[in-house]
Amino acid sequence: MMRTAFLLGVVFAAPCAGAAADEFYVPSDGSIVTSGLLAAGRTYIIEAEGFYQYRGDDPDKIADAEWVRTYVDDAWTWVETPGGGDLDLYVDGADISMMGSEDGVTFRPHVFSPDNTYRATVFGQGAAIALSIYDTQYDDNIGGLNVTISLLAAGDTNADGAVDVEDYENLIAQFGAAPGEQSADFNGDGIVDLTDFALLRANFGQTVGPAPGGQLGAAAPEPATLTAMLLGALAVIGPRRSSRRYAK
Repeated sequence: MMRTAFLLGVVFAAPCAGAAADEFYVPSDGSIVTSGLLAAGRTYIIEAEGFYQYRGDDPDKIADAEWVRTYVDDAWTWVETPGGGDLDLYVDGADISMMGSEDGVTFRPHVFSPDNTYRATVFGQGAAIALSIYDTQYDDNIGGLNVTISLLAAGDTNADGAVDVEDYENLIAQFGAAPGEQSADFNGDGIVDLTDFALLRANFGQTVGPAPGGQLGAAAPEPATLTAMLLGALAVIGPRRSSRRYAK
């Protein structure tokens, strides 16, 4: 099923949310697990949950998809693993940045999830992706992570399963520039622009699974209201950027 959005005479097609998820178990021994085909031009959400033991069988030495519990100042402490370092979940050999949640609903970058659940988004390239837990220094890790991959409506910047006002605000904050950590570059062309707004507009109010707190959609702005909000934001952003450009 497809929904079509019309903006400034351009037609954009966006997939509806709700596709079944593929489930995988990714062991922490460096083995590579291959997904099914991810359709080109569509956005997918990767959710990883659980934790595993690393560097042997010491139960205090554990890690999850983004953080590691290590000994600091005479105490076991969860710390974020360094970028490009060990123990993170890798996609196609790259250390991806995953978003954590303190409340199980709102996912943000660089947040430790007490339930060890993390999310990230990837763009389909018409091919499968390779999942692994990469560790350059140790080969005695025990266990692994449960990973699901499901189709996500373009527009969900924070991967919370819903396209809502927070996603619109993230888009406005990035509009006309390169995407931020909660990327609003839904078509993957390296800039947040009207194409991305059209995709968000087409999917606004959609959810994947149950709406967070059962509240989403009840007060979702109409598409026409979103367009008016964007035009108002552009009126503010345009002069502000121009004044910075020509300031002496």
